[in-house]
Amino acid sequence: MPFGGASRPSTAFAFFFAVLLLPDLVPGAPAFPLNPPHWSIFLEIAANYVYALFAPMLSRRALTAVIPIAGIWLLVDTLASGSANHIAPARVAYGFFVGVAIYRAWAMGVRPFRLGPVALGSALLICLFAPPILGVAITDAVTQLIAFPLIVWGGASAVTVRGRALCTWSGRLSYPVYALHYPILMAVIAYLSR
Repeated sequence: MPFGGASRPSTAFAFFFAVLLLPDLVPGAPAFPLNPPHWSIFLEIAANYVYALFAPMLSRRALTAVIPIAGIWLLVDTLASGSANHIAPARVAYGFFVGVAIYRAWAMGVRPFRLGPVALGSALLICLFAPPILGVAITDAVTQLIAFPLIVWGGASAVTVRGRALCTWSGRLSYPVYALHYPILMAVIAYLSR
């Protein structure tokens, strides 16, 4: 049963930090024991604060410098650790600033290619479920550094007026689903294992 071995005080302590979206500071404990996906939400909030502080200085030239640095960081960490699963700061740094670049290009009307939903969905499924023929680290590096940004950019470019409402609704729903899917899954597992 999930969390079955945790004491009530440690669970209460973890809950206090989880509510504030802060990492648990207990030595040796996971940073987000009650909801592990909170690592990315916490780092995305931190990235947003950094962006808010430095956005006026983040010119096209500066962004062009930041993205390769973050990409090299992500690549080196991925190859060194064998996968991209445990290198949260590098993943967020690269993904966040590539996202800023994609948004800026999209806002200026740059549309590199247009793919329909079936092609984009197929590309995403291939990235998520294809066997790592070249090894996990290389597969993770290629998907994180190249494939996922291209899928996001292609997806943003593919939105039509007719599909905009569905995309807006799905986008608004995706974040709460991501934030809550793990505790709901654990509650279901705990209920079924009684």
